[in-house]
Amino acid sequence: MGWFWFNLLLLSASLALPTESTTTLRHTSTITVVQTIYASAAVATATASVTTDEHSYTDDAVFDNTVLDITNTVRQNYNASALSWNDTLADYAQAWSEGCKFEHSNGPYGENLAATYPSASAAVTAWANESQHFDFADPGFTEATGHFSQMVWKGTTSMGCGRTNCGGSSQGDHANGWYVVCSYWPRGNVLGQFAANVDAAVDGSGSSWDDEGMIAKSKSGVARVGVWRAMLCAQSVALASWALA
Repeated sequence: MGWFWFNLLLLSASLALPTESTTTLRHTSTITVVQTIYASAAVATATASVTTDEHSYTDDAVFDNTVLDITNTVRQNYNASALSWNDTLADYAQAWSEGCKFEHSNGPYGENLAATYPSASAAVTAWANESQHFDFADPGFTEATGHFSQMVWKGTTSMGCGRTNCGGSSQGDHANGWYVVCSYWPRGNVLGQFAANVDAAVDGSGSSWDDEGMIAKSKSGVARVGVWRAMLCAQSVALASWALA
């Protein structure tokens, strides 16, 4: 049984590893994947209301640039280097979004999900705004901050995203509106490695974000809340030890 799982993991990693060169993944320990799902109707936004922007979903270049630019703006504020866009990750995310199943793919990558947001920027910004609930003094995984920690994970170097309009789909309990899936490599939310991979904001203060990825603070230091119908997922992955040989 152990040999079966070992070979299965090697096969999935070698088929999907988002690099252009041939890489062998050596498994040295056990992987435990914990998936959490929660729903929220309150999403932190800017003080101004967010308007629907269908174009940010329907235009490939606009969508790709939007999610990457906002992600990198947020990462810069948390001392994490910019991510590069990876077509392998984007293809994987797109394929999963087209199924309109609001659940994790359980694939080899880090993964953030969002649905029913009025624009691509609003979806990604909602993940960033989880920073307001992250305990930087005692960093670790929580359901309320899992998207944010993956988003700014310093060990992650590339990302790719996909989206599908699931408004006309009858699949799943939450199959309506635009469904956004982002994949990350190397995957974040590794248990025991949060302190080394999630830094506090470089200006020493907590930040909230508007739907264009800019810092937006109210007088109290907390963004005002705009109510949007949203379903969010976060995935925590415990990787005891992986090595590239």
